[in-house]
Amino acid sequence: SKSLIWCFAILATIGIIAAAVFAYLYFTTPTTAPSSSNNDQSSTTIDEPTTTEETEITDTLLKNDLDKKIAILFNTDNTDPTFASGAAIGYYDAELFYKGDISETKKIDSIIRHTLKMEPLDEQKVSAAITQSGFTGENESYFRQYLAEGIDGDIVADKYKEIFGKDITKIDQGSYCGRYRYNTEYNFYYYDVFGCGGATPINRFYYKNRYTITDDYAYVYVSAGAYNAEDENIYCDTIYSETFETNPPAICGELESSEGEKFTVDENNYKDFTQYRFVFNKADNGVYYFSKVEKL
Repeated sequence: SKSLIWCFAILATIGIIAAAVFAYLYFTTPTTAPSSSNNDQSSTTIDEPTTTEETEITDTLLKNDLDKKIAILFNTDNTDPTFASGAAIGYYDAELFYKGDISETKKIDSIIRHTLKMEPLDEQKVSAAITQSGFTGENESYFRQYLAEGIDGDIVADKYKEIFGKDITKIDQGSYCGRYRYNTEYNFYYYDVFGCGGATPINRFYYKNRYTITDDYAYVYVSAGAYNAEDENIYCDTIYSETFETNPPAICGELESSEGEKFTVDENNYKDFTQYRFVFNKADNGVYYFSKVEKL
């Protein structure tokens, strides 16, 4: 009927109009959301990292805590602004500055050597250490007489977490000069090397020239230099044993061998030497734990 035909015609017309409106809106409306007004900066800054300006540390207790942790890393008792390392402990800080950290083994050795007291072992632990180290005859007698001391593994673990803010991995690393062994059976550390040593003509010198803090980090800036008695040169950086021959640091000066002992890096010359930054992360408990060393 004519009424039915008119009905279909009207519906078709409406459909055409709707399609035209949809097309107009689709192709003229922006595909991205409009920018926020100047009063709302959240959309432009939410994904950007925020930085906090470093301020000088005035808290004496915090500075002392950072100094003690740095001393552990250097395997030394010296917490003064100016300090040095020679043949006995140089291999610790060479790795520290070269890699930005030291191995877990060296961290444990430093903790035991400079912060914890060794105690005589009972017969059960003495026997366990002798068996673990494979001592017999004169070596066994020598160990019993001179080296039969140790420390509980949990005490070491607690001290480790206090300095580094994480759990220790108790794994025996074997017998080696300056290294404390771990006995898994009775959970204790001990030393089993009868004698060791070495010499190097290189002495490294450091000066802690600045302490700063942000909300989440504390920094200690350390200038590093070295004196090599073999070539009588002062180097503008600490000398890495891994790279010295192929990539030695720049030479800052020269001294006579007899004057080498008088050389140091201090408040008068530290700007002439390479600067490093010791980074400490702030944990939820408010304590700053060692994280890494950065070369600047």
